[in-house]
Amino acid sequence: MVSIHGRFGIRSWISMVLGLLLVAVAIIPVLNSMGYIGWNIPALPAFAFRIVLLIAGVFLLWDATHEIYQQSAWMWLSIIAGVPIFILGLIPVLNHYGIIGWNLEFIGGTVLNVLTAIAGIVLFIDAWKSE
Repeated sequence: MVSIHGRFGIRSWISMVLGLLLVAVAIIPVLNSMGYIGWNIPALPAFAFRIVLLIAGVFLLWDATHEIYQQSAWMWLSIIAGVPIFILGLIPVLNHYGIIGWNLEFIGGTVLNVLTAIAGIVLFIDAWKSE
């Protein structure tokens, strides 16, 4: 039987893979635009990227609930990284389906990449330190 919680349970593997994906999607285009690397990854469609952000925000908040009694500093870091990522994923999805009439178009690409990279790093660390 596979454990959902604990080190290298399903939650940890999903957090690890999702964290690496977020870091790659955020950092590689920035490094390419600055001229540090000569290659780039294909861009995810905007809606698919927002769904990935929504899932990452859910996992960050889920990881935070498992750290309430053990490591409160990591709990707050997961919450601080998870809430904006969840909102950045949720609002465009709700707008796409016509539930709300406004969107977050004012968020720049660099700000989105930095928040995505931070969330990816926190998710990856959460995967390794889960109890």
